[in-house]
Amino acid sequence: MRYSFNTALPFLPIELINKNKAIKAEALLDSGSTVNVLPYSLGLTLGFDWNLAKSANHLTGSLSGITIRGVICHCSINGFLPVRLAFAWADTNNVRLILGQQNFFALFDICFSNSSLG
Repeated sequence: MRYSFNTALPFLPIELINKNKAIKAEALLDSGSTVNVLPYSLGLTLGFDWNLAKSANHLTGSLSGITIRGVICHCSINGFLPVRLAFAWADTNNVRLILGQQNFFALFDICFSNSSLG
């Protein structure tokens, strides 16, 4: 299955599922991101409790200094079987929903091409 993107940034429509809660969102595919990142409000909508989530290290790079917790939820992408993804749940909404190397790119073969943008 191929997805086309209308912008230079590759966003992928996904559904995140945790227990009985599900949300549809657009995630940025970021091959330079080490981890998947979940904004704070999306984590709350999925029913995660910040105080009960496992403490994790801070993010690095442009997101350094942001406190995170580790959470796992299911991810459904149209045309594929649902998978379990680990997220760095950020304590801020000033981050995008990001799909990164651990563990999104470990589960899917991703190919970037911008030849149609020229």
